[in-house]
Amino acid sequence: AAKDQNCSDKFTQLYLQYYQNMIRYATSIVKSVNIAEELVHDAYIKILKHIEEIEEPSSARTKRYLLVTVRNVCFDYLLKNVPTEDLADYEAVLCNPLDSIWKIYSEGNQRKAGFIFRKAVEKDRRLFIDATIKGYRYKELTERYQMTEGNISV
Repeated sequence: AAKDQNCSDKFTQLYLQYYQNMIRYATSIVKSVNIAEELVHDAYIKILKHIEEIEEPSSARTKRYLLVTVRNVCFDYLLKNVPTEDLADYEAVLCNPLDSIWKIYSEGNQRKAGFIFRKAVEKDRRLFIDATIKGYRYKELTERYQMTEGNISV
């Protein structure tokens, strides 16, 4: 009974401490407060299933775990709700995420580009930022990332 009470207390603390942040984060991804609220509730159900694995509710690790969980729930929702004609854009990301992000962003679809950006691996995200926002040239990028120019395309 003490274990159940501890899990219940921990879950309540997580809910009270992070709910608003998770709603804001989910809304930034799905662009709808109503959908975000549903998805955050789905995320909390997933979290509840693993509540015993969470050690300290206030730790950075716990916060990261909660945000990754809600992000993944949002991505799953978006992937299931992307119109069929747009799927080619998402599949192209697997082959060359940097070109896809830039192409989609430059066509004016910042929401989809942001979604793809968040799904890209960390190295691709840093490379994209360095090339497009910080303005590094190919030579600087090749030195910085220890890659050949042929492997860098932004």
